[in-house]
Amino acid sequence: MPHIEAMGLQESAFGTADHDLHRIRRAALNPFFSKNTVRKLEPLIQERVTKILSRCNDFKDLDRPLILSDMFSAFSNDVVTEYCFGFHYHRLEKQDFDAVVKQTIHAQASMNHLNRHLPIIFQSIMLLPSWVLRMAIPSMALVENFGSDCAKAINAIKASSSSEVSKASHATIFTELLEGDLPANEKSVPRLIQEAHIVTAAGTETTAWCLSVIIFHLLDKPYLLQKLRRELEEAIPDISVEAPWLTLEKLPYLSACIQEGLRLSYGTPTSMDTHSVHHNESIYPSSYEFKPERWLDNPRLDKYLVSFTKGTRQCAGINLAYAEIYIALANIMRRYGGPGSPGPDGNFELYETDEGDVKMVADYFIPFVKADTKGVRVLVKKSVV
Repeated sequence: MPHIEAMGLQESAFGTADHDLHRIRRAALNPFFSKNTVRKLEPLIQERVTKILSRCNDFKDLDRPLILSDMFSAFSNDVVTEYCFGFHYHRLEKQDFDAVVKQTIHAQASMNHLNRHLPIIFQSIMLLPSWVLRMAIPSMALVENFGSDCAKAINAIKASSSSEVSKASHATIFTELLEGDLPANEKSVPRLIQEAHIVTAAGTETTAWCLSVIIFHLLDKPYLLQKLRRELEEAIPDISVEAPWLTLEKLPYLSACIQEGLRLSYGTPTSMDTHSVHHNESIYPSSYEFKPERWLDNPRLDKYLVSFTKGTRQCAGINLAYAEIYIALANIMRRYGGPGSPGPDGNFELYETDEGDVKMVADYFIPFVKADTKGVRVLVKKSVV
């Protein structure tokens, strides 16, 4: 199965070709991503969203832009890392949002097509000493560092049940896996490192990119932003009160914006590319346009949305992704407005960003945009209301 070999992580649930073994590995992960379990993570998600709002305020009236795509990568990585290991790297607090995590994921993705057909090349590259990678192939050195971070986290969890990594206020995926009833060989450190690698990487860029795409289109089409903000103002009259995911997912226009954002950010392809489905004009007329109304007019479109794929190989983290997107998007756009719809905390203005910065030009398992993009960037302005 070439699409599985592309990642070089055949010991992870995602990379497991054998159906019986995949069922065992996937069954161990599924309980951590059920809707009820994810609801218990809302305090963690809300805390990181509060930090997003603080960072937006830091950029208010500066002469440099806020790179939303970097900020959202930091946000989603902080959340998924905390859930996996019981700690995170505070990437949101870093001045540049520790953009290296996004660069790492893109570096590994850029090798996917080669890995599908000649996996031995990637495997050989990753056997090189670290100093050689840093000098000769810096992008692959980033991938090695990412794997090393996963290894350190797994080894720390395995080494001591009394360490800080086991003192989280919530269940953590890899502590529970190690203490669970998986066969001993399924708890081996090398296998769990691969599992950690795929869970943290998959839980970072897909969610972040969806948020970036949605906010770009809302700012680029102010009439859509106005509709969304009217709905949010009615649903959340007091911005100091945290609206739960259960409430937010019932808001029709917010939900339509999210579904349309997922459609145009494409998500995770398995077996076939999502681009072909999401731009089928018989299903989605004017498919390259961001039109949330299409979801209000035809709720049955949901069955054609394959951002998370379908069936037994569907993305395990679908509920976590939805929770992060709903809570982040609602909180940000309730407080920050844009052209024609000022927000109480300030306003976003697109900065040297156009549709080319969100339009996919290549599919490397994650969507790649034009090579010279600098990300989805905004200037943060003080509120004039």
